[in-house]
Amino acid sequence: MNLWSLSIYLPVYPCTARIYLFVCVQVCLANRFFEKPDTSCAWELVSTVRSNYVDPSEFDAMLFSRLSLLTENPDEKYPDINTVWSIFQGYFMAITDLVMYRPAWEAYLYHALGEFADDNVMYIEFRGTLPPVSAFFQTLPCT
Repeated sequence: MNLWSLSIYLPVYPCTARIYLFVCVQVCLANRFFEKPDTSCAWELVSTVRSNYVDPSEFDAMLFSRLSLLTENPDEKYPDINTVWSIFQGYFMAITDLVMYRPAWEAYLYHALGEFADDNVMYIEFRGTLPPVSAFFQTLPCT
């Protein structure tokens, strides 16, 4: 069963296939672009971790499960609002460095606007501030 939704798939999955993306799974899932990883965690190249799986789609399913609240058994996995909120907050650590990478942010916005257009949304009012994005390795677009 393919659980990737367009909204989460587009900013995340294409970037996970790029070089210089590292993952740390010691405490929780964290992703970061480095030319050379720091020593704050046991960073591994995502491409290496994915290739260590017999079926790379198993890695993709694990990644999706760590970045989405979607589940086949929500009543069991999220018995109360505090549980779901705690899990939801943990996703930000895992996804922040992915979507704050300029090519990923641009791809995400482009596809989000495309989804609105596909749904015949005629007006969008954005109230907020745009986050600072990293231009690290701009020559490696996530599209």
